[in-house]
Amino acid sequence: MKLAGSRALPATEYRARKGGERLVGHNGEVNANSNSDLLGQMKLLLNGVKTGAIARADEQVVTADERRQICAERQAVLDEAIADKSGEYRQLVA
Repeated sequence: MKLAGSRALPATEYRARKGGERLVGHNGEVNANSNSDLLGQMKLLLNGVKTGAIARADEQVVTADERRQICAERQAVLDEAIADKSGEYRQLVA
């Protein structure tokens, strides 16, 4: 597991826009209101796979436990940088 790497999500959790609706429902169906909307959603899904935001395989999906561990590791690095009075770690984190 990489700390700095981006995490890939399963298609059912991916949102193309912050705060937007999921492109794929939990039932695996693409959320669309019309054929033209379906084509637009498919384009967004393909772009998500291309950029690595959507996992191509189950092995790429980060579990909730792994997310918590990554967050805890990042928080520990930030806490150490904040507590460092010399400023050495702040330069590394920034």
